[in-house]
Amino acid sequence: MAVGKTSIGRIVADRLSRPLLDSDAWIEARLGMNGGEFADTRGLDGLHEQELSVFVEMAASPDPSVIAPAESVVDTEVGRSTLMDLFTVWLSADAATLLARRDPNDHRRRMSPRELELRSESRAAHLSACSQLVVRTDRRSEAQAADDIIEAFNTGQRHDPRA
Repeated sequence: MAVGKTSIGRIVADRLSRPLLDSDAWIEARLGMNGGEFADTRGLDGLHEQELSVFVEMAASPDPSVIAPAESVVDTEVGRSTLMDLFTVWLSADAATLLARRDPNDHRRRMSPRELELRSESRAAHLSACSQLVVRTDRRSEAQAADDIIEAFNTGQRHDPRA
């Protein structure tokens, strides 16, 4: 949340002339409410099930696209194996940056700084294992992050521009 997956995804999708499939938009269209509202009314586990379902559906599309899934997909074996079948980029930023970027009126589920930090720590090993590229969005502009992604995609090389 707030790492830049939609904004950076749009840039990458435009540069590659592919559609952006954003899980947040799909979930809102499918459920008639955003993820934060769904979690508030039906629970976090239910939201994560929807996020996984949407991601698997997007990944099964025969058309080349840029997919922006929820981070929760890495919590399941199905999500991890699907990520590993794709060119996967892990967009990362420190908790302070993520919290500073949050708009209190947006669609994202509310969480404390500590909850955000614990969630990030618990998923880091899986995200690293599933990703061909890690891009720190707290240290790079959206355009620089998109440049890194497209370069790695075009060359097929795994690298980590964290500096």
